[in-house]
Amino acid sequence: MAIDYQVNSNPIAAVPIAQWNHIRSSDITDGSYNISDWYEHIWIIAKMPMVDYEFLDSQVGKALVEIITTQQDDPNTEATYTSAVLQSIEGNHIGLNMINVRVIFKIDIGSLQ
Repeated sequence: MAIDYQVNSNPIAAVPIAQWNHIRSSDITDGSYNISDWYEHIWIIAKMPMVDYEFLDSQVGKALVEIITTQQDDPNTEATYTSAVLQSIEGNHIGLNMINVRVIFKIDIGSLQ
């Protein structure tokens, strides 16, 4: 099934690679790790239209209303999350496109709809 990637209801060009990394939260008192529902979610896109890049860049640091992406525990399934923050976006500008784009989100997987 094709995933219709969206951020705040704005469609984003096809995202060929979407990775999930668990964010561990440290307990300062004994150095152990607490369980966290927050994950780092990374999109890696070889070529992205400038309009998508500029939209995402305008969302950096803001709380997102929704993000439609791959499900954290099943990368072949589309999922909608309602608690996320776009941390950063970077890429190289070539003509009307951006290449080698890397987008990093923080997503609360407990907000899965």
